[in-house]
Amino acid sequence: MKLSNRVRVALVCAVLAASAFGIAAYWSLKQARDIIEAGLQQRLELALSSREQSLENYTTAVKEDLALFAGTRVVQEAVQEFAQAFRSLGDDPKREVQRLYITDNPNSTGQKQNLIKANDGSDYSRLHGLYHNWFLQLMKTRDYYDVFLVDSEGNVVYSAFKEDDLGTNLLTGKYAREAIGSTYRAVLKTIPGGIVASDFAPYTPSQGQPAAFEGISIRSEGKIVGALLIQLRLDPFNEIMRSTRNLGETGKTYLINGEGQVLTEARFTDNKSFELKASTEPVKRALNGASGILLATDYRGQDVLSIYRPFRWANLTWAAVAEMDVSELRNTDSDLWNSLLWLGCLVVLTSACLGWALAAPDDRTD
Repeated sequence: MKLSNRVRVALVCAVLAASAFGIAAYWSLKQARDIIEAGLQQRLELALSSREQSLENYTTAVKEDLALFAGTRVVQEAVQEFAQAFRSLGDDPKREVQRLYITDNPNSTGQKQNLIKANDGSDYSRLHGLYHNWFLQLMKTRDYYDVFLVDSEGNVVYSAFKEDDLGTNLLTGKYAREAIGSTYRAVLKTIPGGIVASDFAPYTPSQGQPAAFEGISIRSEGKIVGALLIQLRLDPFNEIMRSTRNLGETGKTYLINGEGQVLTEARFTDNKSFELKASTEPVKRALNGASGILLATDYRGQDVLSIYRPFRWANLTWAAVAEMDVSELRNTDSDLWNSLLWLGCLVVLTSACLGWALAAPDDRTD
């Protein structure tokens, strides 16, 4: 079967257009993919940097609070006065202070801090009425779980929130081996003004909820007279890391402590804070002090583009990670291919039509 001149020209134009468009589309797609991946990477980096700055602001504020308050004459006098009044509560001061401010406290559990002063007439309660609002305001303003004054012998002589650790001894008591005890012992060994922290771990007096502690020694005339400790909750860290703004459909940021425990709520899982462990390659590298970008597998077993950095506060190192599923990148490629395919079909069809229209018709003989 002999093809007409117009058909031949149309086919040649279509083939040439398809070849030229295919080559151009390949390089265009490659460049577009590079631009899109760079844009997604930049979004992850910006998201992680923004959260790191917020974390830095929060942890710096905690350190500044400790340094500021421990250096005031009010706190220096308060810890010494509370220590003396605590010892005057009788043969078992721990039992007595817990009776006054926990057992006989008319407020419900979780609201014990609302008792400003017990009506027992003790010197301890007089001091509690004098100082409690001051420390309570600090706790509420900064969203701390609790604020403690500990004397030089390890006795928790004051607690703002009022749990079972009030009155216990952090050197010999039942919570001495928990994070609050290790923080207090570390505080005693630091240089003046030195601040130490313990990592988040389940804390028995707080119904086993994760708690971290940060503390500083209180000194008067160069001598340690006690310590100021702050109990931190996970909520402020979650508030910083849970945002998914500018992270697309699969992006996420999260924090991991030195034990590989995911500290903040993990996206795409039913796990809450502190219920998931992650020992992925980006996490290991960040905990070892490295920063970088890596194609890796996340805590769900999904392939992800991961940006990781160490986050340091006080004496602790955590991993800060931002990730996006590789599938989201592939979906972008698929969308580009589909767009180019439709455009290519249009170019080939248009070229064929032009070739048909411009080609000379076949000569006809009668």
